[in-house]
Amino acid sequence: MTYKEWSDLLQANFERCYWVPESPEEDSAYDINPGMVNRRGIYKDVYGTPKDREWSDYQVRAFDSASEDD
Repeated sequence: MTYKEWSDLLQANFERCYWVPESPEEDSAYDINPGMVNRRGIYKDVYGTPKDREWSDYQVRAFDSASEDD
């Protein structure tokens, strides 16, 4: 696979795989489990976690900007 082919695949599938839509009516256009969604209008930072840990795809991870200064 060339870098261009890889880039094209990424561009074509990123939103579908990582975006959690703001409206439940849009769920069918995305690869999500609506029963696991706790927050909408976010990008998941992982994709395809095994079913026994699928909840981790939907965790909202916080970034503490204060820790940057340490």
